[in-house]
Amino acid sequence: MEFKYNSPILYFVNIFKDVNLNAEIRQYLSLGFEENTSSICNVDNDKGIIYLNDVVYSFESFFYQVLHHELATSQALIDHYLIQNAEKMKDYIKYLQSDLQYIINNNPETFYKFPSFIYFITEIRDYVNNKFISNPGKQLVLSIPNFNVLKTNYTNDDELLHLVLGYLKGQNEKREKIMPDDDFEFLISTIKAYISNKTTEVGDRRIKEVKISRQLLSFTFWVLHKHLYGRRPRKADFLALIKQLFVNFDGTGSDPFYKKFGSKSQVTYKGLAFIPQIIKQELEDRN
Repeated sequence: MEFKYNSPILYFVNIFKDVNLNAEIRQYLSLGFEENTSSICNVDNDKGIIYLNDVVYSFESFFYQVLHHELATSQALIDHYLIQNAEKMKDYIKYLQSDLQYIINNNPETFYKFPSFIYFITEIRDYVNNKFISNPGKQLVLSIPNFNVLKTNYTNDDELLHLVLGYLKGQNEKREKIMPDDDFEFLISTIKAYISNKTTEVGDRRIKEVKISRQLLSFTFWVLHKHLYGRRPRKADFLALIKQLFVNFDGTGSDPFYKKFGSKSQVTYKGLAFIPQIIKQELEDRN
């Protein structure tokens, strides 16, 4: 693969290769061993997870922050090139699309192992589209498998939120965007605030457009509730928050919404690849 234009995404091209990412995992684990050898209970060398007596350390969570820094660097390089070379915009966009797709196609094991890392590829795509391409028909488009589909394990609340709710930022079976990006970020920040300090105030803002069925949306939050707090007792303030957030649930009284929470009735999921396995597994277990 030939990279031109002093590639702004060369870091991602290199780091997502198995040999390079495995080296980062080994380094991460070695630091963990040095600092916590007396309290280590178990180690997952493949995924870089260190289990201590009272806490779990995950390479995926740690390296996510490293990648955030590199993302900002890539965006700055893209800005710098396109501001100085506007006449080469068309070729540059084609080049970025080709190389981003190259990263996806040539590193499936990386993204199956660490599905949250695909965020950095889609974020570069979205950054370029939103900032430089006003014509939807000419925007940068990528073919992205559902790398998250097989993952069901997590080591902290942030990973759990990504596993259960992350698909809401993607597309449904009709390739329609399920939820606008700003609404998704609002949703995640609201749920995090609830988890951290039981905050249920969201002001007047509501999420008005979600292009999945109301039944699937409700069941999604049942899965989240189960993993956070168990099946029962149902946390009334959590349910009230979800009902308040989504216009989709208007027209259903509080009592029916509460009683039907967790029902798989009318939830269509078979053949729908965009639904993550952590949700499908619950639907299949409850058949």
